[in-house]
Amino acid sequence: MLYHRGTTGTYHQWATAVGDDSYELSSFLPYFRKSVHYTPPDLTLRAANATIPNPDPIAFSLSGGPLQVSHAKYAMPISSWAKNAFLESGLSELDDMNSGDLHGFAVRSAVR
Repeated sequence: MLYHRGTTGTYHQWATAVGDDSYELSSFLPYFRKSVHYTPPDLTLRAANATIPNPDPIAFSLSGGPLQVSHAKYAMPISSWAKNAFLESGLSELDDMNSGDLHGFAVRSAVR
């Protein structure tokens, strides 16, 4: 399962298409923040060498809402190799997929 939002550019295209600036990401972001309750993974259950997600604080509110979002308590071994492949192909690593930028990749892996 994966939770992420559209890009800033996508919302901008939508706002332009309908001629209404209220369709910009900045208008939706307060509602996205209110709807989601982010819980960091239990680090005592993750391998010591597993990367830890670091979402942008603007993406989630501290109080949150009914939609529960977190990260896995484990790191799949394939993720280490996927990360290397993405980096080798020139993609940049993202810490967060909810702040309007999806140009890159986000793999939570066991670091080798």
